[in-house]
Amino acid sequence: MKNKTCSSEKITMDSEADQPLLQPHEQEKQEPNFQTKSPEMGFHLKARFGQVILNLKQLKSLEILQAAIQIFTSNMKYMLLMVFSAIPFFIFMVFFEIELQKAVYVSHSLLKPVSHYYYDSYSLSYVYDDISNRGRAVLHLVLELCALHLVVYPLLELLSSSVIIKIAAKVYAAEKESSLKEVIPDILSHMNVTLKGCLSTSFWVQLLSTSTLVGLFWIVANYVLISGWKNWLSYYYYYDHYSYMEPEVLMNPLSALLHALAFFAVLYKYLDWSALWNMGMVISVMEEETGIEALEMSSYYAKRCRRTGFDLMLGFFAYGTVLRVPCMVVIGKLDAGVGGVMVTAIAVGFVCLGNLVKWIALVLYFYDCKAQTLQKKVDEEVGKGHDAC
Repeated sequence: MKNKTCSSEKITMDSEADQPLLQPHEQEKQEPNFQTKSPEMGFHLKARFGQVILNLKQLKSLEILQAAIQIFTSNMKYMLLMVFSAIPFFIFMVFFEIELQKAVYVSHSLLKPVSHYYYDSYSLSYVYDDISNRGRAVLHLVLELCALHLVVYPLLELLSSSVIIKIAAKVYAAEKESSLKEVIPDILSHMNVTLKGCLSTSFWVQLLSTSTLVGLFWIVANYVLISGWKNWLSYYYYYDHYSYMEPEVLMNPLSALLHALAFFAVLYKYLDWSALWNMGMVISVMEEETGIEALEMSSYYAKRCRRTGFDLMLGFFAYGTVLRVPCMVVIGKLDAGVGGVMVTAIAVGFVCLGNLVKWIALVLYFYDCKAQTLQKKVDEEVGKGHDAC
């Protein structure tokens, strides 16, 4: 009798879970929403878009990215709505990138050693005045960028990401397609309810991410200042054909190696934590958990798939960096003219499209982590049941 009871508690998986691709007539027979295979299993997650059904339990970083792109392009109405929601963020990012590139260019020229010989103190004092003016300009740009990054950037990104997450969840759950007149009021009412909670989570995410970015900036600034100071000291200044400043040794390669190791170590942790922080934002929108609770839930769900989250964040970070590097070169040469603004706008447009796909991928990543966590619980309960038998 006891063996019969134990056998009745075993959980069997449907063979459909091993077949991600189904024929169109078979898809019509499938339940469009989450499916419950047994009370012990909780629910069996499936994502449906177009003619494809995927078992998220098997998804890794590349599969999640591919699924996110297909979800983004599966419905033209939803795709346009997501793009329109990102327009304010796009306009702000164009302005922000131009100001950032100006600050980088001016900072680079500030640390560049002077390539002239000076024979009187008047010319030398003129150079020092010019350096002082450029230093004040850099400080002004840095303060402006900090204010924009800490206040305007998170608000606009929150508004855009909330809409994207909500729409991605609707497409993911394979809900019945609705018209834009029905979807927009639903999204607006949802945002009114969850916006305060999302602001709390966004505050903590911004605090943690900014602290990590400050660490990265300090490492880079420390290396640049030391190397720049060495370059200044290694330059000759002549007065009456006699040098009054002895040349110094160039930057020690060991110091450069230590700075590089520290930078990549902090960058690795930043990307690893970014997956948790961003999934916390997804949880705030979808699960209505806010603040520290959302981040704790994110950390709990991501225990078994930290590598997948890191790979996703690394891919999007590399994508954005590759697009931004040419902009810095163009801004430096074109002096932020019309050509520089156009190049920056095009690059930022692709960055924003990548940002849309990123939030969709994070929704899929959240469901993947949640499914694996529930599966682990099921495995533990089944193991306890076998031990009891």
